[in-house]
Amino acid sequence: METESFYFVRESPVEGQFISVLPDFLKNLNLESINEMASALLMKKDFQIDFSEIYLEESTTTIIDEMKRIQTLITEKKEITFAEITQRYELLIDKIICFLSILELYKNEYINIIQFENFGNIIIKRINNSGINNVL
Repeated sequence: METESFYFVRESPVEGQFISVLPDFLKNLNLESINEMASALLMKKDFQIDFSEIYLEESTTTIIDEMKRIQTLITEKKEITFAEITQRYELLIDKIICFLSILELYKNEYINIIQFENFGNIIIKRINNSGINNVL
């Protein structure tokens, strides 16, 4: 039960005397306004990925090469984040290959993957009893 406390964010309640001072952020919020905000966000260029560009891009790595690189990194450091691993890549296809390599290493029980919250940082940890030759 103690380890479960790491997975859930628990907020402390606001003291009663301060509730009247705080503005009501939800006063003018309704389902229609939430829908409008979500639609506006989805219409932004930032949220759209042109998959045709991904297929046309020439990747600079392969899944096997990336698995070897991640194994080397995870041997040097017991844990590393996905952001640290992918910071060297600019192309989205390379980041996808990196992610697939991580999943393959996880499937082969070389690493554990931890993520404390949705869309939070992904932490990759080496499993202590795994050797570098176990996967490749």
